[in-house]
Amino acid sequence: PLLTTNLPEIEHAVRLENFRAPYLRTANGETRRMPGMALVDPAFFEVFDFELLRGNPATVLADKYAVVLSETTAEALFGNADPIGQALSYDDRFDLTVTGIMADMPENVSFSFDYAGSFHLVTEFQGPDELEGFTNYNYNTYLLLAAGTNPRALETKIQDLVRARRGDESTYIPVLQPLTDIHLNTSLAFDLGTSRSPRYLYVFGAIAAFILLIACVNFMNLATARAAQRAKEVGVRKTLGAYKGQLIGQFLGESVILSVIAIVLGLVLAVVLIPVFNEAMASSIALNLGQLGTLALLVVIGLGAGLLAGSYPAFYLSAFNPSRVLKGDTGRGKGAPLLRKGLIVFQFAISVFMIVATLTVYNQLGHMRNQELGFDQERVITFVPAPPIRNNYDAFKQQLLANPQVLNVAQGSVPGRVGTSRGYNWPGQGDEEEGRSFNTIIADPNYAETVRLELLAGRDFSEDLPTDTQDTYVLNETAAQLIGYENPVGQPFRAWDRPMGTIIGVVKDFHYQSLHQEIAPVVINYKPQWLGTVVVRLAPGDLPTALDAVRSQWQAFAPGYVFDYRFLDADFDRLYRDEDRLGRLFGFFASIAIFIACLGLFALAAYMAQERTKEIGVRKVLGASVPQLIGLLSKDFAKLVVVGLVVATPMAYYVMDEWLQGFAYRISMGVGVFLLAGVAAVLIAFLTVSYQAYRAASLDPVKSLRYE
Repeated sequence: PLLTTNLPEIEHAVRLENFRAPYLRTANGETRRMPGMALVDPAFFEVFDFELLRGNPATVLADKYAVVLSETTAEALFGNADPIGQALSYDDRFDLTVTGIMADMPENVSFSFDYAGSFHLVTEFQGPDELEGFTNYNYNTYLLLAAGTNPRALETKIQDLVRARRGDESTYIPVLQPLTDIHLNTSLAFDLGTSRSPRYLYVFGAIAAFILLIACVNFMNLATARAAQRAKEVGVRKTLGAYKGQLIGQFLGESVILSVIAIVLGLVLAVVLIPVFNEAMASSIALNLGQLGTLALLVVIGLGAGLLAGSYPAFYLSAFNPSRVLKGDTGRGKGAPLLRKGLIVFQFAISVFMIVATLTVYNQLGHMRNQELGFDQERVITFVPAPPIRNNYDAFKQQLLANPQVLNVAQGSVPGRVGTSRGYNWPGQGDEEEGRSFNTIIADPNYAETVRLELLAGRDFSEDLPTDTQDTYVLNETAAQLIGYENPVGQPFRAWDRPMGTIIGVVKDFHYQSLHQEIAPVVINYKPQWLGTVVVRLAPGDLPTALDAVRSQWQAFAPGYVFDYRFLDADFDRLYRDEDRLGRLFGFFASIAIFIACLGLFALAAYMAQERTKEIGVRKVLGASVPQLIGLLSKDFAKLVVVGLVVATPMAYYVMDEWLQGFAYRISMGVGVFLLAGVAAVLIAFLTVSYQAYRAASLDPVKSLRYE
């Protein structure tokens, strides 16, 4: 509000906060826990163009207790009944009124939600003064600027306004970020959306180009290898007056026509296989042929691939001397065979690179999943308590602990879902530490025992000491080292603008985030009013029986509420979903690249075997065995694959080592992965060639010598 009041360049300002999933009860008593809630300012539907199916964009969220539902959410809560004007009980605390229906958000948005409430609802949870101060930076703000506004000049005005309002040189300096630059920017620390690294787009674009290039290479190889079969055609055409340019146009046209046919077949395959691909890779790729840019790109790819694949064969064939080729001599020397060998090296270098990349991704993923985390995630479930359980938590907890199937019960932040907060202070804090972000875990006195954190010094929170809920803190090793106290236990420390408190304990560092990040400073607070997730450790033994024990207590305390829980290990594993998907994609593309390379090698081996039919017959007559002949025909190809391995090794090492730099805890690029990739490539090439070699070596030498 301060921005829109003082800066006319801003037409609207909207705050947005993803909020915890509440239990919503309809008027007929049906209760559901509905994820995907957001709190937004009333101007949200004027700033963003999400389709509002019912309701006025300017007023739909004007009331503090208004709520806008997506089509899917409205159907889930009300079925076919009209939801407008209906009441929804929010966690049995207050009622919301449905004032609008919006279309379901598309999947390719920077942030998404299933229903939205008024931003002013935060005062229901954080107190009436939550939106008045300038010491809290929890909420993302989106600005709609007037046409012609200079964002950099406006940014300076905003910074001056904040400094003047705060009355000090705050370390928090707001900056403007274009909305279109968010999704592919992984350096944003507090963005609501799921950002992705743009390098993956470049990597897979390059892989697609390499696969297409391998196909072009195969075309060149086969076209030049079979040049003798078209030599007389070229000679006759030239004798009858054809110009070199006409012949080049003919051969290029043939390759372009083949490329166009391939594009049509490729589109058919894409339409059929993209749904299968999306399901296997948990992605949402769509082929939009209605966009002019997509069609133009397909035309460029078709023409480019056709011209690239056909260029060398066209110039090679059109250069034949008609007087010599009509006598059966192409007269092209050793240039074409050398080029063919170079192209084989190239395509297998790409294949080896893909094998190395796939193995590296899977090795890194296995390393992360097998790393010691510093806490025990096995047989631990987490869930958000229904309102009746939250209101009777102590009794619920005691009933659970009375069952031998349950070892520990606590409330606290879930590892892998830990938030970040600024504003921690301590005496002697240096300028470089001021405003430093600490990760914050809200936990009760049973939390450390339940997730099995190791206490190194001091003590944990105690239910017998009411003062522990005020201003006491437990730090991890990294936070204790950052603060600089030789013995941090008992030293002063505080959060935000609260009174100075005390550090009561230090726990051993543990991985509460993925292994992409180094362990950062973490502060554990005991704030009963902020606790929201129950963490239960189940006893060893029959897991279904243990789950039934927890479920029965849930149903006893909260009848009518669905027991919705997660396993901690599976929830933490979601942090590596991108790497898992990346490994499967690399494996998929590596298989395609190797398959196409082998197709070309198979055809080329067949042609070479055909060319050496008479030689094979002579060797068999002179006593050569079938294995010897297979080795003779295969060794040249095996040598080329080994050269491809040598070429690919430094490239694969550099690219994958750069990729591994994105992980704080990573494997090293050892020789094993390159040896394995090399053996796999040589073996695949040998099996591909040996079939044709065996066929040629098994022919009756009489038939071989009659071949010509």
